[in-house]
Amino acid sequence: MGRLDGDRKETIKKNVNDAQDYLGPIYDEVKADLIFDSGGQYSDSVTTAREGRPCEVLNLVKKYRKRIVNPTKQNPYKAEIEFKDEKLAGQTDLQPKLQGILDSTVNSQEGREATLQALSTAVASGYGYVIAGVDFTDDNSMDQKVTLTKVKDPTSIGVSRHDSIDGSDLRFGFHHDVIDKEVAKELYGEDSVIQKDDWVDSVFSKWDYEQDTVPEMVYYWKEPYKVTRVFDSSGEFKDLEKGMKLPDELPEGVQTRKITKYKVNFVHIVGNNEVDSGELPFDTIPIFPVYGEVKYTEERIKYSGIVDVVRDVQTSINYIKSSESEIISTAPISQWVMATGQAKSRPDDWGESNVKAKVLMYDVVNDPKTGAVMAQPPMRVDNTVQTQSLVATRVQNMRDMGEALGMPDVAFGMVEGTQQSGKSVVSRQEMAEITNFDYQINLEKTLDRLSEFCLKLGMELQTKSFELEFKGQKKMVTWEMLDVDLDDFELKIAQGPRAISANDERVSKTIEVAQLNPAGIPMIWDQLLAEAGNEKMAKRYRKTLPPEILEKENGGSGIDPEAQQALNTATQTIEEQQGLMDSQNAVIEEQGTIIQQMQAKLLDDSKDRETDLDKELIKGDIKLKEAELRSKTQIEVESMKQSGSNKREVFKAEEGERTELRQNVKEAKENAQANIVPFDANMGPMVEGPVVPEKPIE
Repeated sequence: MGRLDGDRKETIKKNVNDAQDYLGPIYDEVKADLIFDSGGQYSDSVTTAREGRPCEVLNLVKKYRKRIVNPTKQNPYKAEIEFKDEKLAGQTDLQPKLQGILDSTVNSQEGREATLQALSTAVASGYGYVIAGVDFTDDNSMDQKVTLTKVKDPTSIGVSRHDSIDGSDLRFGFHHDVIDKEVAKELYGEDSVIQKDDWVDSVFSKWDYEQDTVPEMVYYWKEPYKVTRVFDSSGEFKDLEKGMKLPDELPEGVQTRKITKYKVNFVHIVGNNEVDSGELPFDTIPIFPVYGEVKYTEERIKYSGIVDVVRDVQTSINYIKSSESEIISTAPISQWVMATGQAKSRPDDWGESNVKAKVLMYDVVNDPKTGAVMAQPPMRVDNTVQTQSLVATRVQNMRDMGEALGMPDVAFGMVEGTQQSGKSVVSRQEMAEITNFDYQINLEKTLDRLSEFCLKLGMELQTKSFELEFKGQKKMVTWEMLDVDLDDFELKIAQGPRAISANDERVSKTIEVAQLNPAGIPMIWDQLLAEAGNEKMAKRYRKTLPPEILEKENGGSGIDPEAQQALNTATQTIEEQQGLMDSQNAVIEEQGTIIQQMQAKLLDDSKDRETDLDKELIKGDIKLKEAELRSKTQIEVESMKQSGSNKREVFKAEEGERTELRQNVKEAKENAQANIVPFDANMGPMVEGPVVPEKPIE
């Protein structure tokens, strides 16, 4: 800690005063808008002039602001990072690590609260901010983390003049606050509570702080520096780090150029004392603006919110509502109107009816001739006519407010009943989003820059290097930084109210088209469930769909992955069984060849002495054996088809059957040979019964 030097003081004083001169008039309007949004909708002069009279506030501005902000709260944005080339996704685990950095910063509860606060003040007044920084995770560790701080009062932020909507071209920025004097003395020492001097007066003169408080400010500024960037022949480049030198002669195709880069410094000032300062591990001012709509005036160009649009209409509504209350509070008590004689029996009860609550009994006045009732029950005089015109004007002003904001709603500010359909509610919300896109788009731009900042800073914090003294020796302790080329990744802002509305619109249109062909709705039901965000139900429903209508997945098979796997298994089994069938057919053909050879041998041996009867017997026996063989083979094939899972047992059974078949063939061959009788001239014919004579009997 120490006192600020003169040059730094002068630079800070000049920049702070420039920002105050530039933003001072704007911030006066911003503060007035925020007070108006919070319900402070009567000026001091009006409150004084209406002393003793009602000053009611029917704050519709706050409700309209919530209608714009709450969809983001309900469906928050999410920063996501993905590989541009899907082939790289399975080769490294960098993507989950980088997504983890985003989930712990921008996508965290702290990050979302900060961005929602910025959006809320931007919708109301046109200006909102988020502050990013670095802090230790705890007192017992050197680990650091990225912090995102929400800014409740945007007028506590000062920035340089800039053109970008996301603040990427800021040259300096600061945020200020006040701290209790005793707390400052305890935390930062006696110097922090020194009496004001010219420096304090010049820097903090436009900030209001009480006597027992001390002003506090953290000031950031960019400092440019030059580096040499080396390009190779392929266009890849690398910046020369400190201590690195180029060779006297560069290789062929290598070129260099000087570029400007930035480093960010900061100084923390409490009172007149510098309590902390140094260089930060990033190259951009860590103040991220969220702006409203652009407004052009004669004096300047600024940003504005909804208060600037509806201030006059809201004020008129308040005056009318106050007048209604005033008329009602000063109106005389309505008198009773009744026929003569209706209060005849109870005059005291009716005379005290305005001050005492009781059941009032009246006398029925009848026609003396007919007995018919001549008068209605007593009733009070209707004095609502005095406020009817005011109510009508107030309702019209409420409609005018919705029209001015682009969110027409005849029921706004009134009780919404069950008679309103869900579609009308969704339609009103879509109208609100369409006419107020500027707020969401500006927020998305800021979130994109904030996400990139948190990602780079989170990667930088993976590298830690410091000197550690141990037993008189100093050692450099270093952790390796994540080796990441962000050009391989795509950073995008997903989800959010705009994405949800677009998704709902797609689902609605799909259903409308499907209603033209109701029979086809079941075929697209899984897609509707997926679009609606219920992927779990969609996945379950897809299992009920026929394969031919599923989207082509897994290389264009067109079949559900589980069904495809089962089909592949069944196909492989059938192919194996077909192979066994082919091998058995080969055995059958081989055995058929043997039988044919046997037939030829039998025919050759018996020559022409064999009778046709012998041939038929042999052929019949061979056909019988062949039929039995084929029948057994067919049975085995069918059995294999039905019990493909027991391949080993089937194979053993087949082997046994083949052995049996070979044995049968062998026996058939032996039997056939046994039946062949050697040729003998003395033998008679091989038939029983009458012998056919060689010559016909004359």
